[in-house]
Amino acid sequence: MHHRRIFFLSPRFPWWGWILLLPLAVLGVFLGAVFFLVFIAFVVTAGLVMWIRWKWMRYKMGGAKDGPSVHREFQARREYDCEIRRLDDPRNGPKG
Repeated sequence: MHHRRIFFLSPRFPWWGWILLLPLAVLGVFLGAVFFLVFIAFVVTAGLVMWIRWKWMRYKMGGAKDGPSVHREFQARREYDCEIRRLDDPRNGPKG
């Protein structure tokens, strides 16, 4: 009884075809490594940004030793950032 040998590819596939496939394999491995490194860079950057935001939030909330004691949004302001004036009031006309 004669057993056939099983080929990974068709028996008609020439031996030098593997040489043509090698650059594709190398390119695939290279691109995979590049995408993996970009993914790692994104993860590290996102983690760093979140850590900095957390530290800054703790600083603004007064959790740190050298930070302000009360958050700026909750401080009672004695004066406004800008002055609101009515344009139809003669007292707010041109100065001089």
